[in-house]
Amino acid sequence: MNRFRIATIIALVASCLSILGVCLGGLSNGGMFSETVMLLGGAVGLVSYLFAGLWTAIKMVIGLAFIGFSIGPFPINIVIGLATCMYAALAFVFIPIIPVLRARRA
Repeated sequence: MNRFRIATIIALVASCLSILGVCLGGLSNGGMFSETVMLLGGAVGLVSYLFAGLWTAIKMVIGLAFIGFSIGPFPINIVIGLATCMYAALAFVFIPIIPVLRARRA
């Protein structure tokens, strides 16, 4: 089994755990179990980047941050770019299937 297939399976499990944690949090008004499931999904997502997709995720975050920096006039674009970078990094930690599949394709 090659590393891209292992990374894809791990990233799929991590994405499912993160989405399940969000759904459980919405249904039960938060709670320790939903936060634990979401934290476990994030940790497993970071493990999937050990096999494949870390560099792709970093390039995607930088690309999205560059789009954020190019929107708006000078003083505001710094705030927009940093916020875009932060939210993109969080999205790729909790939903790692997107960069892993893109790394597998490349």
